[in-house]
Amino acid sequence: MKFVASSLLALGLLAAPAFADEPPADDAATTAPASVEAAAPEAVDKDAEYLAWLDEETCKTEPLTGSRVRKHRVCHTNREWQLIEDSNAHKMRDLGRGGRPQEGM
Repeated sequence: MKFVASSLLALGLLAAPAFADEPPADDAATTAPASVEAAAPEAVDKDAEYLAWLDEETCKTEPLTGSRVRKHRVCHTNREWQLIEDSNAHKMRDLGRGGRPQEGM
């Protein structure tokens, strides 16, 4: 349960800058040249698709410990699955160092 809570906290911290109320810097600085605008719709479409994919919910079936038959269904958004995988990879690196966290972290 702590892991889920810490994962959701990390997700909230990552999303915090997106909700900041900051006015745009300068209109001249944000205006792109015409050559960039021609290629931009493809990039915008891919970015929009990726952001939509991050918010889609995906369910995975995991085996229950101690049972050969029973399975457990776990559902998270793709963004949460990425956070879980990153956290697990970080923990595995720590275990490779004998369970000691890396210096400076």
